Amino acid sequence: MSRTMRRFLSGGMARRPFGNALAPVLLLALAPVHGQEADRWRFRQFQLDNDYFPVPYTTPEDRFYTNGMRVSLGRGVFEPDTDGLPFWLRRVRKACAGCSIFPNFSIGHQIYTPEDVGNSDPQPGERPWAAWLYAGFGAAVDTADRARHDIEVQIGVTGDLAGGEPGQRFWHDIANGPEALGWDNQLGPDLGINGYYNFQRILWSAEDEEVVDWDFVPSVKAAAGTMMTYAGVGGTVRIGRGIRDFPYSPIRPSERSVSVDVLPNLAIYGFIGADIRAVAYNYFLEGSLFRDEPVTVEPERYVWDFHFGVTARFRRYNITYAVVRRSEEFERTVGNDSGIHTFTSVSLTVGFR
Repeated sequence: MSRTMRRFLSGGMARRPFGNALAPVLLLALAPVHGQEADRWRFRQFQLDNDYFPVPYTTPEDRFYTNGMRVSLGRGVFEPDTDGLPFWLRRVRKACAGCSIFPNFSIGHQIYTPEDVGNSDPQPGERPWAAWLYAGFGAAVDTADRARHDIEVQIGVTGDLAGGEPGQRFWHDIANGPEALGWDNQLGPDLGINGYYNFQRILWSAEDEEVVDWDFVPSVKAAAGTMMTYAGVGGTVRIGRGIRDFPYSPIRPSERSVSVDVLPNLAIYGFIGADIRAVAYNYFLEGSLFRDEPVTVEPERYVWDFHFGVTARFRRYNITYAVVRRSEEFERTVGNDSGIHTFTSVSLTVGFR
């Protein structure tokens, strides 16, 4: 066991509020599920994006979208009825009477920084310092023709209340990263609200018990609000054994995986995919809609992501490791490269009906 991990387990978590927040996640994930009733909120997923995790054939980066974390709770599937359905989903049921609905509630945190985190001065031409702490309300809505609608509304805060500085200090202590000195220059405090929509359909697939499973899942997505406004398309190819449900997605920032079935055997598969988004507005680059910020940058209006990884499932537990390569998000006038960024994403998802 590494010195960093020993320090983390032996007391690092106990001394820091972010560590204390992580401790219940493992307890919730490993706790037994008593009964399958849909009227109880239970742990569904823990996701962590970070650009300091090991990526094959690359040097770890500590910049731009540098960390994201989300803990999601869910209630069991609601088949065609409304008994016990959260009030924010009643209209969804009326619009899709035959759909299966999986309600979700999440708490998330995201951190954005320039490349030189050791510089305490403002850095014109570089990505602004910013953090986003939010609560998300939404659902995955499955149709009978192997399609899924993901909908979510996020409400949150930026600025000091978002906890970017203590959050980054916590992760840097774990990874032996450098001290981040520029948080006095972060984007100012705002109350934000944003809506997200993602549509996926399993278009082509093949299941062969003697060989492999594979499928192709295209997607369409959109966002609008005071934090992000964009529209995009993409697709994912998966190949392996025991492919179920829909593809995993990093915190981007709304899509998520919902494991449903409890599998009796080990399932494992790889995936590779890409998407492109037309970006009309990005708070984390352009700053607030309601006031001028001292340091902002001009966003690129088209951004692509390329991602690949592996998912393993056994019984009700789903573990995913993914690598995301993201194109330049802004017109960079400083630094040593064009601003293409790589980060990794890991998740633990618990399936239940």
